Amino acid sequence: LRVRGGYAYRRFWLPDTEFTPRLTFANQYSVGATYQPLDRLTLDGDLSLTQFTQSDTGNWTYQARAIFRPFDRVQAQVGMRRSPFETSLA
Repeated sequence: LRVRGGYAYRRFWLPDTEFTPRLTFANQYSVGATYQPLDRLTLDGDLSLTQFTQSDTGNWTYQARAIFRPFDRVQAQVGMRRSPFETSLA
């Protein structure tokens, strides 16, 4: 099991929008994990919260996937994710 986490201070610039001001700042907190229960199966996931300082709103982003390798050169992958950064300030 590998666990990761982090923090980033982000700056978002919105050039083609009616929002004023067009520059906003955010704090981003993230955590993720990778688990390999079998030799050919890997489970991976990430979760992130972006807290915007201008509008005092939050945005959840996630990604989860499972990778199965039945042979050395063949792999199957299934997963889901949500990354709505383009509409996060609307």
